[in-house]
Amino acid sequence: MAGDRIAEASGSQEPEASGASAPPPDQAARPRTPPALREEPLEVGRAFSDALRALRRYPSLVLGAMAVLLPAGVLQFAPVLELGISWHTAGRIGTNDSFWPELVLNTVASAVVLAAGVGALRGRVGWGPALMRLPVLLFRVVAIELCVVVGVLAGALLLIVPGIIVLVAFSLAEPLAAVDGLGVLDSLEHSWMLSRGHRWRLFAVMLGLLVGYGLGALVFATISVGAGFMNMSAEGWVAMQAVCTVGYIFVDAFYLVFSTLVFLAFHAQLKEPSAPVDAVAVAEVFA
Repeated sequence: MAGDRIAEASGSQEPEASGASAPPPDQAARPRTPPALREEPLEVGRAFSDALRALRRYPSLVLGAMAVLLPAGVLQFAPVLELGISWHTAGRIGTNDSFWPELVLNTVASAVVLAAGVGALRGRVGWGPALMRLPVLLFRVVAIELCVVVGVLAGALLLIVPGIIVLVAFSLAEPLAAVDGLGVLDSLEHSWMLSRGHRWRLFAVMLGLLVGYGLGALVFATISVGAGFMNMSAEGWVAMQAVCTVGYIFVDAFYLVFSTLVFLAFHAQLKEPSAPVDAVAVAEVFA
């Protein structure tokens, strides 16, 4: 009798234990953010140092981005030869011809740099594996950017500030898709959670990178317009415009690669667990 009761008790407890330990199928299949996340401030200097180290070791990242962006530069340079106007002016009046190709090529370049940048920060770049991952990653990048654009536009209708918050909160979505292999919605959700407590610093870095990009583009735009006031031959003028076009493509590619590497480095920092609390040291303070 006692043995039967023990058997019945153990049999009745087994389903509860197995049911408690096994999560529902939809939750088990969906990746979750690690519970122990970084609470310390982001180390901007460390992220910039990691990005520069990767660039020095793998300058092919910038060259690859330039190769992808080159067709858009050719579209902007065509009016220079046809109309005899500066590259900067051609870029302004040729917006309807070059805007969509440049947008598409920038998106492709973003996916290429993401796929290769993950390996660059880890000390190895394999272009073959990176290109093999490109189709899936490109789809996720396009979907993420579309969601971000919709969120920013919706936020801009609410006095601009919410749009900026959305842009900063989702700034880690593409690194999450590239490094962790998350889907579109999971990448956006995890980016929103990971960026909490760090958004002011992320916003400052985004703004600083954008200002640097603008200054670099301004240099070549000034040279392009100023060439018209120099006493040079027609061939020299065209050569100067070609140099400015290539220079602008370099600035665009460098900004894309460097900013991608910086945010990949931020992603690595934010996935680090916070430093453990030394219980002995805390007890000594209150002793």
